[in-house]
Amino acid sequence: MKIKSLIKENNGQLSGEMILLMGIIIVIVIIVANFIVEINSSINHSMVTLIENGRDYALNKL
Repeated sequence: MKIKSLIKENNGQLSGEMILLMGIIIVIVIIVANFIVEINSSINHSMVTLIENGRDYALNKL
C-alpha cells in the first residue's frame, strides 16, 4: 500500500514539475517574441525612412 501511494505522489510531483517547466518555457518564448517584434519594428522604420529619403532625393533631382 505504501509503495502505491509513493508512486502516486511521485507522479503528481512530476506532473506539477512538468506544468511549471511548460509555464516557464511559454514565458521565455513570449519574452523572446517581444524582443523580435521590437527589432523587426525598428528595422522596418529604418527601411521606410531610407526609402522615403531616397525617393525624395530622386524626385528632387528631376
